[in-house]
Amino acid sequence: MDRVKLGDYIHVKHGWAFKGEHFVDAGSHIVLTPANFFEEGGFKETPGKEKYYNADFPSEYLCRKGDLIVVMTQQAEGLLGATARVPTDNTYLHNQRIGLITAIRDDIDLTFVDYLMRTPWVRFQLERTASGSKVRHTSPEKIEDVDVCLPQYEDQIRIGSILSAIDNKIANNKKLMAELESTARLIYDYWFTQFDFPDENGKPYRSSGGKMVYNDTLHREIPIDWGAGVLSDLLDITMGQSPAGDSYNEKGFGEVFYQGRVDFGDYYPTKRMYTTSPSRFAETDDVLLSVRAPVGDVNWAFEDCCIGRGLAALRDKCGSPFFASFLVTSFSSVFGRMNGSGTTFGAIDKQGLTQLQLPLPPKEIVGRYAETAEQLYREFRIAETEQRELEKLRDWLLPMLMNGQVVAGEQR
Repeated sequence: MDRVKLGDYIHVKHGWAFKGEHFVDAGSHIVLTPANFFEEGGFKETPGKEKYYNADFPSEYLCRKGDLIVVMTQQAEGLLGATARVPTDNTYLHNQRIGLITAIRDDIDLTFVDYLMRTPWVRFQLERTASGSKVRHTSPEKIEDVDVCLPQYEDQIRIGSILSAIDNKIANNKKLMAELESTARLIYDYWFTQFDFPDENGKPYRSSGGKMVYNDTLHREIPIDWGAGVLSDLLDITMGQSPAGDSYNEKGFGEVFYQGRVDFGDYYPTKRMYTTSPSRFAETDDVLLSVRAPVGDVNWAFEDCCIGRGLAALRDKCGSPFFASFLVTSFSSVFGRMNGSGTTFGAIDKQGLTQLQLPLPPKEIVGRYAETAEQLYREFRIAETEQRELEKLRDWLLPMLMNGQVVAGEQR
């Protein structure tokens, strides 16, 4: 492998300074930000949080599908230098905090460059040369000045093909998981929000003329056989308690420990801390709810773990993680008001959580939903487990392929 400067093979173009006064909540053009990148690389959708642009701009800053972009401002730890491919044509705008990477020679493969930018030695060089004390910044010139070992073009193609095939399979698994969750949520909404659960004849209750009565406690109509209840009627709730600070470690000693929202990954929390003095526990497949800073973010426990005071563990008494997750997210507007009040940050204690009021369905209806959703959740977990294994394989292969310890075989 030859040792070269990235700038001998690529050019990095700075984005345009889109004016904040023209940012709106809806439109046809979305302004790219560092929030559109995963730290490990890859494009991240931000549904509901996009900033659209409703003024004129130079056409050269409208991205094309497949453009390779890079973060030049570190708004979160490890984000500096993260790369992604633009997913669609004529939608995303090349903002000033983002770089656009293009090839300036025929013997460089941009898919290979995408993965090369994810390697520790490239990220280390960018971090070392970055400016700024609080928010770190790099520049096109500093990216182009990075030293790398560059294999032959044919090897670049093979390496990029191997790693992108793994990422494509990961993306397919994530799509499947989203579809399974969406199906389970749709059924939940029909049954417990619209009250169209199957009646004794298998027909949707409310739409088929099932009797509804006004409940004075809930100030709304509910099915006649339902009552007014609280969250603890349907879920077992364990509030987290943080162990002693000197028990924390990142070496794997003791029990897996999650403190709060900061530990959440895409699906299931991100393992990063352990404790030798665990106190409160969540069990595998418990729903994890952030109860402070902010209140209301939800994930699942992938394994038995210790939880700190930033989390609560919720378990459906009929054994359906999907039901518990959808039930607690039905209080999102309540949690939102908590996050919007107070002088420091939103929080909810055990009493406040357990006493959240809700329409209380008969146990047999919740049980029937749990049975219905069980197969969906089983398939969800299979896909998620495979995704984790593929991510481990990709993360192991990435440096090994890049430094030549593993040689990419000929494609057949």
